[in-house]
Amino acid sequence: MNNPVAGSALETLQLSAPRRRSVLTLVFFLLVAWALYRGWILRSEGYLTAERGVGYILGIVGASMMLALLLYPVRKHLRSLRNFGAIRYWFWAHMVLGVLGPTLILFHANFSFGSLNSNVALVCMLLVASSGIIGRFLYSRIHYGLYGRRATQAELSLLARQNREKLNWGEELDREVSAGLDLLDQVTARLAGRDRASFAVWFRETRRARAIRNQLKKNISRSLRRRATDVGWSGADFRSHRRDSIRYLKGYFAASQKFQELDFYARLFALWHVVHLPFFYMMILAAVVHVVAVHVY
Repeated sequence: MNNPVAGSALETLQLSAPRRRSVLTLVFFLLVAWALYRGWILRSEGYLTAERGVGYILGIVGASMMLALLLYPVRKHLRSLRNFGAIRYWFWAHMVLGVLGPTLILFHANFSFGSLNSNVALVCMLLVASSGIIGRFLYSRIHYGLYGRRATQAELSLLARQNREKLNWGEELDREVSAGLDLLDQVTARLAGRDRASFAVWFRETRRARAIRNQLKKNISRSLRRRATDVGWSGADFRSHRRDSIRYLKGYFAASQKFQELDFYARLFALWHVVHLPFFYMMILAAVVHVVAVHVY
C-alpha cells in the first residue's frame, strides 16, 4: 500500500493549495477587482482615451498579453518547448495574463463601447475571459489542485481507502460510523461501475453522497465522545484523536468526492475546449481587424 505518488497526492487533496499561494491569489484578484471598480466609477472623468497617451499604451500592452496566451497551448503541444520550465508555471502565467490582459483593455476602452469593430473585439475578449474563468474551475476539479497533474480514478480510490483505514481509533469503528462509510463506498463504487454515467445519475448519486458525508461528520464526533468516555481519554487525548480523525475524514471525503466527480468534470472540460477555442480565435481575428482599422482608416 505504500505508494509515494499516492502519498504526495494525498497531501494535496487534504491541504488543497498551500496557504501562502491561496492568500497571494486572493490578494491578486482583490486588487484587480478594486482596480476595475475604480476604473468603472471614474470612467466619465476622461482620464484615459483609447487614441493617445496612457490609454493607447494600455491597449497595446493588453492586446500583447492576450496574444501571449497562445504560448501556453504551444508549450503543451510542441516537443521542442517542453524543457522550458515546468508546465505549472506556464499555466500560472497563462491565468495571470488572462486576467491582466482584459483588465488593461477595459481601461483602454474606458469601460465603454466605441466603433463597431472595437465593440466586436471587446465582446470577444470578454467572452474569452469569462470562458477562461469557467475553464479554471473545471481544470481544478480534474487535477490535484490548480497546478498539479491530472488525477486518476485508481489513485483516488487508493487514497480514499488509505484514509478510511486510518480512521480506526479503537478496535473497530462504531456501527453507525462504519455503516456510513460503507454507504459512501457503495455510492463511489456505483459511479465507478457506470461507464460515463449520465449527468442525471451523477447529480443524484453525488447529492446522496453529500448527505452521507454530512451525517458522518456528526456521527464521528458522537462516536469519539463515547470512545473517550469508555477508554478514559484526557481532554488533550480527545482533542488529539478528534484532530487526527477529522484530518483523515477530510482526506477520505476529498478523495471519494473527487473520484465521483472526475468523469463528469472531465467531460465538461472537453466540451469547454470545444467552445473556448473558437471564442479565442474570434477574439484574435477581431483584435487584428480593430488594430488595422484604427491605424489605416
